[in-house]
Amino acid sequence: MLESKGIIVKHYLKRMKKKLPKSLRKHIRQEKARIRREVLDIKTREEKINELRQRFLKKSGPKKPDIKKSDIKKPDIKKPDIKKPDIKK
Repeated sequence: MLESKGIIVKHYLKRMKKKLPKSLRKHIRQEKARIRREVLDIKTREEKINELRQRFLKKSGPKKPDIKKSDIKKPDIKKPDIKKPDIKK
């Protein structure tokens, strides 16, 4: 019942806007407008829009491996011996 009024969809879009950069939000908005213009069947239209949303929401990037601070070894770097020149006054 709530989904038909668009309440849940609005919350879904608000969360989506926070996660995505402005350029992707713009692209999704333009694609949704194109789908609405071209597809006349309401069910097909909603399916394509949902596919579009899922395509961008599932891509969260590669997961980083868990690395502990104890696993990281600092390289042994020796400072070069620099002799200061003798300055006579």
